Parts: sequence; structure tokens; C-alpha cells
Amino acid sequence: LRALVSYKGIERIETLEYPENALREAILNAIIHRNYSTGTEITLSVFDNKIVFWNDGSLLEPLNIEMLKKEHPSRKRNVLLANIFFRSGAIEAWGRGTRMMVDDTINGNYPEPIFREYAGGFEVTFERKIDADQKTTQKTTQKTTQKILALLKDNPKLSRKELAELLDDITEDGVKYNLEKLIREQLIKHIGPNKGGYWEVIK
Repeated sequence: LRALVSYKGIERIETLEYPENALREAILNAIIHRNYSTGTEITLSVFDNKIVFWNDGSLLEPLNIEMLKKEHPSRKRNVLLANIFFRSGAIEAWGRGTRMMVDDTINGNYPEPIFREYAGGFEVTFERKIDADQKTTQKTTQKTTQKILALLKDNPKLSRKELAELLDDITEDGVKYNLEKLIREQLIKHIGPNKGGYWEVIK
């Protein structure tokens, strides 16, 4: 996991992008509450801005999503497996895993985990923590891409150099980066050869 670096006086403070204890609880939860009869694997999906855990096996009645964020009874799908983890010390108490995930994110000023029942299973999503500098960078990038889109709508034949001159506060390499980003997001596409072609803004 990458760490966000900040300073308090001369003290260097490192904060992980995701809450470590909450991630641990999500892994334990997926293993213990998985429906092993289907043979479906636990999935862990890592994106640029989030981590998603999914295990086969929906919530056992009478549990629902809202109950998971507060005190609730424990409903064990795999009793023997749950007891093994409990006796090993990996689990401290029954029915507290999801609450610990929520508490850990709140105490660490992270976005709260998102619980949902999906495709016959249970899913937990942790969104990446973004510091103030990253938020400023994101806003600046969004403004730049919006300006580029507006310029290309008015004149689809603009080159990278011409765009950089019009934007004034960005280099030609910066224009290239933003154009590639817009292409990946399928907001624009280039028609024709590199020289003599034109840009099409996709609505």
C-alpha cells in the first residue's frame, strides 16, 4: 500500500491510502462467510481509486446492509471455520467485523466502506484516501481537460503545440498527457493521419 506523506512541524507522518485494519477485516469476512459449496473464488479487484472485495454468499436472514453498520447478531455460514479463526485470535468477537471496518475508516478520516449484496454474494468497497494536494491536482486536471474539449469543439484541427499556446499554463507534454487521457475515457478520438488529421469530440 502506498502512503500519503505529510508533516507536523519536523515530524514526517505517513498515512496509508486505505485503512489497514479495515482491509484485514474485509479479508477475514470474505473467507469466513464465503459460500464454499459453489466453488466460486473470492475476488479482490484493485483500481486506481478503490479496492473491492467480493465473496460468494449473500447475507443470512435477518441481516441486511443497514444492520451491518451498527450492533447486530452474528450469523455464521461456516461455523467450524469461524471457530478456528476465533480460537486463533484473528477474530475478537462475533458480529463486529463490519462495524470495525466502519469505525476504522471513520477514525482514520477515510471514506466509509460501501457494503452491498451483488450477484449472489457480498461486496465491500474501500475508496482511496485523497490528500489536499491530490484534490487540487485533480481539480486542475479536470479544468484543463474541459478547456481542451471546448477548444477542440471550436477547432478540431488544433495541434498539441497550438493547444499549449492557447492554454498558456500547460506545456506541450502536458497537452499530450491530457489528450491521451481523454482518448482513454472515450471523450475524443483522432481521425486521419497524425499530420493533417482532426479531432472528434464524442458526445
